Amino acid sequence: MQKPIDIGTPLQFTPEDLNRQGKLSAAQIARLEVALRRQRVGYSVTVGATAILAIMIYLIFSIFGAPVLAFFLAALTIIILIGAAGFVVFVYVRAKRKLVQGSVSTACGKVSSYKYRRSAADEYFVRVQRIRFNVSENTFAAFHNGLSYVVYYVPLMRPTIVAAEEIA
Repeated sequence: MQKPIDIGTPLQFTPEDLNRQGKLSAAQIARLEVALRRQRVGYSVTVGATAILAIMIYLIFSIFGAPVLAFFLAALTIIILIGAAGFVVFVYVRAKRKLVQGSVSTACGKVSSYKYRRSAADEYFVRVQRIRFNVSENTFAAFHNGLSYVVYYVPLMRPTIVAAEEIA
């Protein structure tokens, strides 16, 4: 018998949101739409930075007398940029469709959690059945290494945990 664990607060779910029936609640869909938009903005900024890089490459090589090389490098960067932009749109549309369907996936097994130190801020990860979740510090603290959990998640642009419970 599965028992709810005290992980609901950092994941913002109630016992009614436990997703055992495989569907998202209305509150979870609303929270995930915000997260999905945030992820899309992050990817869009990356694509925009690449566009600026293409312009800078072209200008720098044009100024220093290599217009053919400038054109070639800028064209190559633009092709990569178009591919990346198309990929972002494809992934976003697919994730939005999955969110509208409201389907929830599950992963069961022992949890391994680890922290990745960065100069700006630490990143926290939880891994269950080869699926790695990037989580907040509070969610990280709620999981206990080596214990078995059922993790309910939505595979959006990145797998996102919506609920979890410890299993015996």
